[in-house]
Amino acid sequence: VQIPLGLDAPQRITYEPSLKVFGVVCTRREPSRIGEPEFTPKSSFRLLDDTTFNHFSEYNCETDEEITCVTTLTLEMDGESTAFFCLGTYTFQADES
Repeated sequence: VQIPLGLDAPQRITYEPSLKVFGVVCTRREPSRIGEPEFTPKSSFRLLDDTTFNHFSEYNCETDEEITCVTTLTLEMDGESTAFFCLGTYTFQADES
C-alpha cells in the first residue's frame, strides 16, 4: 500500500485502536534557492484512517518548531475513556548550531 504524502517524509508513527487512526509525524524539507539561507525543516502531524489511509486532519508546527516524538494516551474523563495523541516538540533559533 502506498500512502501519498507529497514532499512530506514520515518520521514517527503511532496507532490508536479505539479511534482506528494512525498518527504520523512528517518533516518537509523544501530546497532553498541559490543565494538564500539553508532550508529549515517544516514539521507536521497528520491523522490517517486505518483502513483507507485517507488524511482527515493535520497540525502544522511553527517555522521554528519541530516534532520529536508522538504517543497515544487514554484517560478516564467523566466515566468515559478518551484517547489523545501527545506530541513532544522543541523550538530552535535559526542561528543556533
